[in-house]
Amino acid sequence: MEKRFKFEYNKEKYIYDCYYFEWIKKLFAYISVINDAIETEEDEDFKNFLKNIRSTFAKFLYYMTKEEMAQSNENKLLIPLSIAVFQKENYSEIKSACLSRYIGSLSSNHFNELFTSFLYDFFINFWSDFENTITLLCTAIDEKIRNELKESNWKKIEKILKESLNDFENSEQILLEISKNKEKFTKKQFVSFSDKINYIFKTIKLDYDKNRNIKNDKKVLDFGSKMRNTIHNNGKNKGKNIELKIKAKKIILEQNKEPYYENFKDIFYLIDEIIDICATIIKTFKKQRKSTKTK
Repeated sequence: MEKRFKFEYNKEKYIYDCYYFEWIKKLFAYISVINDAIETEEDEDFKNFLKNIRSTFAKFLYYMTKEEMAQSNENKLLIPLSIAVFQKENYSEIKSACLSRYIGSLSSNHFNELFTSFLYDFFINFWSDFENTITLLCTAIDEKIRNELKESNWKKIEKILKESLNDFENSEQILLEISKNKEKFTKKQFVSFSDKINYIFKTIKLDYDKNRNIKNDKKVLDFGSKMRNTIHNNGKNKGKNIELKIKAKKIILEQNKEPYYENFKDIFYLIDEIIDICATIIKTFKKQRKSTKTK
């Protein structure tokens, strides 16, 4: 594919970067599809999710279009902007020229690092939209999740106590007395996103869409969660190597390396899959709760 192409508008000539141009077309098309889905979607929770991710896509599109506009005139406005900034502070033009060269280098010599960073932020924002949707969905069952986690925590404590008290003559009596006051031994549980999604999957697994594989969907979300958690390590995966295949496309999280996509646009396969999983979860969860209430 050619790197640049020329375009003329109102007798002005512009040179566009083909790579950015392809991304802009892709993002415009995706936002258009999301808009159509919002118009026809009846479920308010999923509609709100679509509206949130539309905003996330729009922010990424804004970055791409602004960057392409700057590149199309070879960042000619960069030098006067740098001079204006430094003149405001009474610095010399030598320093403003240094700043211009530095930013110019970032937008050309370090294109891959900059673009990967923005793409990474884009996915993190998208994942946050998904997490927020699931969290809102769990509002009505938050107490149930906490109680289950508390009970699970108590069973672990109980197991340790049984092993520790095994040699005592009245071990059963001691354990019984402790069990009567188990609330004092179980701390208030923090409900993580993993706790919420695991509880939902466990709840809806029997009614899950037969056209989807719940085990594979869990793997996709586990991958997305691990990818999101790399934000704590400058985008690097501190865990073991993870590989995810979606529709013959491969995304890799290598240990101590940043996320790698064989083709940057392949990340949309991951996003498509998460959107479909979100729709399935909402539909199945609400259908099940409605069925439970009518019994």
